[in-house]
Amino acid sequence: MKRNQIVNSCLVLLFGLMVLPLGHAQQTKPEKHLVVDAAKLPTDLVKNTESIQQVLIRSVLLSQQFEILFAKPENVSDTKMRVYELQTSVDPTDRPGFYNISLKLVNPKLHKTVRAEKEELINGKRLLHTLRIMTLRLIFGEAFIKTNKERLEKISAEDPALSIIPAPLPKGLPPGQKVAPLKDKKKDYDQSREDLDKKPESPSADKAVPFFREKTYALGAYYQSQQIQSSGELLDVTNNFTALLLDFHTHWKLGSEGESLAIVSGRYGRTLSKYEKTIPDSLQLVGLYDHHLFSKFRGLAGLRLDQASFANLPGLNQGIQVGTTRTIWGQLGLETAAIFFNSRFLFSASLLKALQSKVDFPGASGAQVSGQGYLFFGAYEFSKKYFLAIEMSKYILSITGASSYSNSDQRLALGIYYPLGEK
Repeated sequence: MKRNQIVNSCLVLLFGLMVLPLGHAQQTKPEKHLVVDAAKLPTDLVKNTESIQQVLIRSVLLSQQFEILFAKPENVSDTKMRVYELQTSVDPTDRPGFYNISLKLVNPKLHKTVRAEKEELINGKRLLHTLRIMTLRLIFGEAFIKTNKERLEKISAEDPALSIIPAPLPKGLPPGQKVAPLKDKKKDYDQSREDLDKKPESPSADKAVPFFREKTYALGAYYQSQQIQSSGELLDVTNNFTALLLDFHTHWKLGSEGESLAIVSGRYGRTLSKYEKTIPDSLQLVGLYDHHLFSKFRGLAGLRLDQASFANLPGLNQGIQVGTTRTIWGQLGLETAAIFFNSRFLFSASLLKALQSKVDFPGASGAQVSGQGYLFFGAYEFSKKYFLAIEMSKYILSITGASSYSNSDQRLALGIYYPLGEK
């Protein structure tokens, strides 16, 4: 590397350490280290190596998620540091002045690509802007880019114009007239970031739609194990049911930047267990209001219609019968998302309160019903298209009529959640 390139790189590093992080509230020193490899460029972009490398380094510094290393440790497999490499490749296309770009975040210890971004047919005039967007999206995800779109455009407006060697003209065509160069206007990079510093929130804690609901629709399939302990005046009965659940989800934005959402979902459960009596299939309909509260947390509030079954003895010498409860539950909860070990996770927890219930069971029709419960949900993104999901819940109902019953309904469901549709 030439002396002036080394000096410029050091100035870039010093500048990045002086400015505030892009849309980020935490000021703690990052524990992860990143080596920004020299970008692989086509011949017509070699003159712009310094500008391209500066954009990559600045974008990483502004995120404050990594500490920059200017050389990879000699024995990277033995070092205790968490070291990653940012590999950038810009390739020419059949269209002059347009390029394909690929970025990879690599774990050199495992020789594994952790994340990757790719864009095709990018105009050379937008090359630096696209590199900045791709780098930040690689680190923070799409929600951050959407939230900071206008602010990132302001930063990109300060980028220098790239010097791109034009393709030679075909023989026989006259050369174009030379145009006088425009006068360079002094640009203030710090001033372009003024709006960013007004809201130093963490990009993972902004008001954007949670990544679990980035897309309009989602389908889910679960295997559920269910245990219902029904205590009656004559007998206590424990029932163990299994079921296959099919889940559909959709939502609408109610506020700007995904601040509020209206969520509607439906779930049908096909009972797999065999019993001497027919066990009705289960059904759930849910309507929720999802609103950003603070930091990384969003609030959930709404209604849940749940149809479930239980078995007990309605009277002497009548035999065990299967009953059905249809309950409208009030739901109030919290939701949060995080990134662990380069994978996205979502968690939610809710409390449930029975608001109205109808019981179909001999001696319990028209009975007074009260109840409460809780619900935990977790999802892990094991690929870019699928989430592995787990749901644990417990519903407790007290039924008081001609006969009294207390039902404790515990459920554990494991399955796959697949978001689809437009973002």
